Amino acid sequence: MDIHLLSLSDRCYRALLRAYPRRFRQRFEQEMSQVFRTSLREAYDARGAGSLLPLWLLTLWDWALTAVKERISSLLGKDIKMDTLSFDRQLGDVIWMMVTGLRAGFSLLEVLEVLSKETPEPSRSAFKQLFMDLQNGMGYEPAFANLQKTIPSRLLDEILEAIKNNENWGGGMLAELLDPVGEKIVQEVGSDPTVYEAMRTLAWQVGARVPDRAK
Repeated sequence: MDIHLLSLSDRCYRALLRAYPRRFRQRFEQEMSQVFRTSLREAYDARGAGSLLPLWLLTLWDWALTAVKERISSLLGKDIKMDTLSFDRQLGDVIWMMVTGLRAGFSLLEVLEVLSKETPEPSRSAFKQLFMDLQNGMGYEPAFANLQKTIPSRLLDEILEAIKNNENWGGGMLAELLDPVGEKIVQEVGSDPTVYEAMRTLAWQVGARVPDRAK
């Protein structure tokens, strides 16, 4: 393994992270750096130094998009994740992804990690925040309260209520509790086609059937 090459890549990536606003770095920098280092090692171990170029191209593309959006949002005095209307329109379909993942045997934390990577904005950043808070040991209620400071959506209360009911009833029922919540949200606020590709990808991975609206 070329330690010097990996170390240089790591330093370059951490330098790129300085383009993000300070508040964003405080929340996500440690995890983003760890994920990048892990991806570097896995790519190098699997395919050698030549595999680092495609990884860097994807990383730079994602950095260019997200860093600019975060910086503009910071300059405007708003958080990128404050688009509550768009979040609400995506939420019914995102809950469908949660239900599908849970029924396929994923844990709730694993499902949230998928959402933090595969869903479009603003859901992607919202569930990334929730995933990180829970992964760092925060309880469900404070984690959702923290998220509602960023996304002041009343619909988040319905997800939290389903999680609490599932725990009170001994677990194992979360998918069934969330399923009608997602359908009700779609009926109330509509659906966002930007989520459909992620829905189809998850359905293909676990052998599920997507709703007609996402076909």
